[in-house]
Amino acid sequence: MSHTIDRLSPQCDPIFINANRHLADYRQLGFDVYPDVEGADGGPLAGITALLKQARGDAMLIVPVDTPLLPTDLGIRLLQGLTPSADLAFASTPAGPQRLHAVVRRRCLTSLAEAHAEGIKSVTDWQTALHCRHVAFDDDASFYNVNTPSDANAIAKRLGYTFAT
Repeated sequence: MSHTIDRLSPQCDPIFINANRHLADYRQLGFDVYPDVEGADGGPLAGITALLKQARGDAMLIVPVDTPLLPTDLGIRLLQGLTPSADLAFASTPAGPQRLHAVVRRRCLTSLAEAHAEGIKSVTDWQTALHCRHVAFDDDASFYNVNTPSDANAIAKRLGYTFAT
């Protein structure tokens, strides 16, 4: 998580964290932590809802915590891709859309509530009903997910260092 925060810190302020377990541990990082509004089993849309309710402006940058190599210009480029009529702008790489790397307008809270009421938990299914903009990024590795020790070792090897465990 610290690698993701290191990439985000120069790009946005404040940083909020969505978590449903180990809240005290996350709070020790010095950021506000918000659990899912709908409960621990709400999926990523519940997390987006919890965070978007904290938005201090028109839009919020959201990213999953398991992508430690985020582009250092992710926020700026997504904001530049967000037209006035667009609900959100998300990253897209040669490997495909990176739908959880997005700038989301606060007005999407209404569509999130509707998705929750309909039992929709898929980010893709929710975004299908919205006006989305794709912002092209050439480097797939910037969006590489670290979900296992094997994933962490692969990135460490690529970068020449090890992640703290």
